[in-house]
Amino acid sequence: MFREKYAAVSNPKTELANYVRLGGFPATHLQAYSQDEIYTIVRDIYNSTIFSDIVKRNQVRKIDQLERVVKYTFNNVGNTFSAKSISDYLKSERRALDNETVYSYLEKLEKAYLLHRCSRFDLQGKEILKTQEKILSCRYRPAVQRSRL
Repeated sequence: MFREKYAAVSNPKTELANYVRLGGFPATHLQAYSQDEIYTIVRDIYNSTIFSDIVKRNQVRKIDQLERVVKYTFNNVGNTFSAKSISDYLKSERRALDNETVYSYLEKLEKAYLLHRCSRFDLQGKEILKTQEKILSCRYRPAVQRSRL
């Protein structure tokens, strides 16, 4: 029954575009939801993850700063950046945040499985570079970037 109902893929390119644009949560693909309903589902999952897994568990007091770090990382998914670049960006917006706090927030986001950090590898020296890691996440991106879609 499941296979007959959900295994048919009409157009793989369209399905991939929807996955990237709307997120990868199965609940958003099992029924014909409107775009607003999908954003609501993803946003609710995102909010519950941020608040229960990160804010409450780690007793984060400055939620607005955490949100800004999340938005920065999700807007730069796949790009290399450092805690300093995030800190500098926030300083340019008149929101001071030191590098250690940024590192702490990134670690908390990674432990909650919102982000995945990919270390860079130096092919010539054959060692892991310690700076400019890539952060990958596609799953919650629609919840944070709705205005850009």
